[in-house]
Amino acid sequence: MQLATQHLTQQTVKQVFTHWSSATALLLFQFLMKYIELISISFFIIFTIACIFHQIFKFRNTVKKYDYLKILPVWTFFSPNPIQHDYHLLFRDRVEDSVLQWKQVNFIKKKNIVSPIWHPERRLKKKLIAISNLFNKEIRNYKREKGEIPKAKDLVNIAAYQICLEIAMKQPTSSNEYTHRQFMIAKTNGTHIPSKPEIFIISLYHRIPKND
Repeated sequence: MQLATQHLTQQTVKQVFTHWSSATALLLFQFLMKYIELISISFFIIFTIACIFHQIFKFRNTVKKYDYLKILPVWTFFSPNPIQHDYHLLFRDRVEDSVLQWKQVNFIKKKNIVSPIWHPERRLKKKLIAISNLFNKEIRNYKREKGEIPKAKDLVNIAAYQICLEIAMKQPTSSNEYTHRQFMIAKTNGTHIPSKPEIFIISLYHRIPKND
């Protein structure tokens, strides 16, 4: 009788413990889900507010300081001054009288599953637009001061020229025989509808550094 009672007591304790463990696990799971839901909602609220302020020029630099992942977009389609042109950086190599065809620098790589949320290459594409705007500013200033359109040699020392030259020089060459490289920025109308490209800026030829 005593053994039966002891066995029954142990079985009851085991059932209670199992029930308590299951209830605890369920409560813990529910708590974690609520916690994750709260974090997700908070993130999207903060992200939405940050995106809104990032579109306002006077707040952009302040917001950008905290954009460590560089994920905040800048929408220009519905802006007061939407982008009307797209810019393309091209380069070609030369040795003596032999010149290769122009090649475009591909800033945006092939899209994959994470492209909608992680696309750092697009920053380089937007940087090219900013560089082109700098060229425009320098050309206007030069025309205002000198009364004529600047030539490539007159723009060599400006930051926009040097940045483009650096990007072009980092592109692989098809042969070590080619000694000089030239870059060009071509402009097309619109950002999605292709049109006949126009030469915006074309550089001098620069010697290609050799890797020993």
